[in-house]
Amino acid sequence: MRSLRLHHGDVKDQSRAIEADITFAIEHVFANQSVVPEYGLWKEILLHAQGKNVDINHMKTAVRADPRLVFGRGGEVGPIEHYRRELESILMVEQGKGRGVTIQAKELSASLNQSQRQTVKELLACPDQFALLYGIHGVGKTFSLAEVVRCYLEDGHKVFVLAPENGARDVLRKEGAQKILSGPTGTVFQCAQNLSEFLVKAKLQKGFGPGDLVILDEAGMSNLEDLHNFMGLARQKGFGVIFSGDDG
Repeated sequence: MRSLRLHHGDVKDQSRAIEADITFAIEHVFANQSVVPEYGLWKEILLHAQGKNVDINHMKTAVRADPRLVFGRGGEVGPIEHYRRELESILMVEQGKGRGVTIQAKELSASLNQSQRQTVKELLACPDQFALLYGIHGVGKTFSLAEVVRCYLEDGHKVFVLAPENGARDVLRKEGAQKILSGPTGTVFQCAQNLSEFLVKAKLQKGFGPGDLVILDEAGMSNLEDLHNFMGLARQKGFGVIFSGDDG
């Protein structure tokens, strides 16, 4: 009995033409994280290179030789550009120490619980340009931030609220429309914008400077490049920043 094997008539080894696939994987995998297991990057490369008959050993060698990547001893890999941005971000935080404004906490809302009240006082008294507010979901971060917004507005400062993506932005707008966030404070939340749009639209940044405040909610969901650029913009213009997010 004759044994026949069906195959493509003209199969070419395209393993040496995967530079574009490696580039795609680097940009995709590291959009929101700095370090991944090396096999996670391999997987993304192979998924994007389907049909190219990629030689896996060659692919691994090409990844290891890529000057854009840094490899850890435990099999981790990260882009060298992210390490540069992280170092610059740390430096910006250090440079921002003592360069914020302090707001007197006057007649805070009676609806704040003890923990929220203390948090609001500390955020208002923080002399640094960058501050971080975090906690588990449901502890009242938005309500606390709204009180901070109210105090900044009443002290004559401008305030803007941002979210890293449209879904989170829409949640902020919805919260701003609730009765509990009425008046100018509610308006600030109703005008919440996407972080990426804020970075590219000069009209949104217009007039913001020293003494003003921009709140980035769900900061941990932000694209790392956008986050770095946002901090750079804050340093350039001098406005204060509160990063808000959930534990974990």
